[in-house]
Amino acid sequence: MAEEGNQNQDGELQDGEGRGGKLKPVLIALLALLVGGALGGGGAWFMLSGQASEKTAAQSGGQSGSDGSGSSTSAPPPAPSSGGKKEMYQIPGLVVNLARSDRTRYLKTSLQLELRGKSAAKRAEEMKPQLKDALLILLSNHSVEELKTMQGKYELKRQIVARLNSVLGEGMVLNTYFTEFVIQ
Repeated sequence: MAEEGNQNQDGELQDGEGRGGKLKPVLIALLALLVGGALGGGGAWFMLSGQASEKTAAQSGGQSGSDGSGSSTSAPPPAPSSGGKKEMYQIPGLVVNLARSDRTRYLKTSLQLELRGKSAAKRAEEMKPQLKDALLILLSNHSVEELKTMQGKYELKRQIVARLNSVLGEGMVLNTYFTEFVIQ
């Protein structure tokens, strides 16, 4: 009956000690950790399962025909380049207005060119203004609709290689790699 002096009319303890007094903050912290862990685990599962399905789609050729036959409609990646010493040449930060849009749309891209040897890299450096001009004209002639698909990006890569080879000399540009590709 020593505790009776600390009770109110309803029989509850008034000094905060008793049922759940010290245990309450621990339970709240534990509940917060459980909820946070569940949200984090669920978010990680959601993100990783999305990447897995994208990888599967990319490995199987991307899209299948509308008839369900499984025939691929996307362009294949460029063929591996021939042997010999290759040089990489960077063209950073190109920004262009895209064509045929109901509002102003931009493409910001950076490229790495795979060139045939040091002589091609030296020639590319000497002709950098001509290369950038050719790229700006080519890129600005495309629409958002063309560039938002994987097939459109592969077609653009093919066009870049062909156009830059016409500037540098046939066979100088072996491949091109987008290191940045943002449409806004």
